[in-house]
Amino acid sequence: MVKTVDVILGKKWDILIILDACRYDVFKELFGKTFKVEKAVTEGTCTIEWFYKTFTVNNVVWKDVIYISGSPYIGRHTVKHDNMEYNPLRHFANVVEVWKYAFTRIGYAYTVNPFHVMKQLFIQNRLHRDKKFIVHFMQPHAPYPMCYPLQKYFTMNMSSPDFKLWEALRNNEVDRELVIRCYKQNLLWVMGFVFTILNLFRGKKIVITSDHAECFGENGVVNHPCYRHDVEALKTVPLVVIP
Repeated sequence: MVKTVDVILGKKWDILIILDACRYDVFKELFGKTFKVEKAVTEGTCTIEWFYKTFTVNNVVWKDVIYISGSPYIGRHTVKHDNMEYNPLRHFANVVEVWKYAFTRIGYAYTVNPFHVMKQLFIQNRLHRDKKFIVHFMQPHAPYPMCYPLQKYFTMNMSSPDFKLWEALRNNEVDRELVIRCYKQNLLWVMGFVFTILNLFRGKKIVITSDHAECFGENGVVNHPCYRHDVEALKTVPLVVIP
């Protein structure tokens, strides 16, 4: 099975799109007729582990790459977690912290608006025609702003606006199938912005993948805890290469 780290470090792309917490099976179900979707294995089962093992362990220094980030775990600051430590700004020409200003109320939840992540790609591309871009969307990661039945489980906490949802799912307080339906809805929503990018950057080499997947009870796991490489559903992510 292909490793996402090999595709990323191979750097045969102009734009690398990261869909946070995107499962291979769900992406394949929804977009398997649109793209050739490969199953890939990720380096981490949470964003912090993925970033650390992909970029920091491999001593990546790309001054021709700008990272456009919808994730609060990837910014212009140092992140420490267990025995991992990294500063994204050391790896790239610049890190654009979209999450700092785009975390807002949409529908029934607070989340990082994917429109602003997409918009920053357009802005940065105009300013830096010679650069490559990593575009990290926060979706389909929870919360699910279009999902009315789950709204009481979402908070305004930027770093973990969905922790109540996973507690409820773990305690069987919410229906698993409802959570999965809302997750799919979130993926469909963010893919609308991805399709806009694909249309406006025709001729560019674009890769779509994820940092890690999501669990809805597989192996007794919910959400996406770090270091859980024993859970296949959590470590397998989609990989689409647009030639």
